[in-house]
Amino acid sequence: MAETKLYRNLKAGDKFVVHDNTDPKKHRTAVVTVSGVREIARGFISHKRQWEVSGDYPWWFVHAIIAYSTDKVEVL
Repeated sequence: MAETKLYRNLKAGDKFVVHDNTDPKKHRTAVVTVSGVREIARGFISHKRQWEVSGDYPWWFVHAIIAYSTDKVEVL
């Protein structure tokens, strides 16, 4: 079973998989290596903190992942 981490606890060098299901004829996956994580916002209404995960995203993954403080990801 793969280890899960909160996005905010990812460290440089951690790896996770991203998927692209926007075209039913093509299903793309790629492994992203994390280069850093930073807090970018605190929700005005929800007061939840948001974190941006920087890394070597593939060209078809347009934006960096932005996750709430309680969101988790499977780490490879």
